[in-house]
Amino acid sequence: MGNAVACRYVCILVVAVVVAFVVCWAPFHAQRLLTIYTRDDQWTDTLLETQSVLFYISGKIIAPKCYKMYQFSTFLGSWLISIN
Repeated sequence: MGNAVACRYVCILVVAVVVAFVVCWAPFHAQRLLTIYTRDDQWTDTLLETQSVLFYISGKIIAPKCYKMYQFSTFLGSWLISIN
């Protein structure tokens, strides 16, 4: 029974890490793809605004929060190991 619970916990942890990775990096990659695949004559005001919003979200909002979550998880993991 203990092995099944541990396996389930590891699976949930892996899914959480993958979801966090996707959420943190999706705006950055969307902005990069928009910049690379849009020709100079295709830029409209809407595309420029979308690019600016994605750039702002990836650099100013999501990245610091992901870094803080990483710091907290590292602290929590080391703390949990130390109390065992």
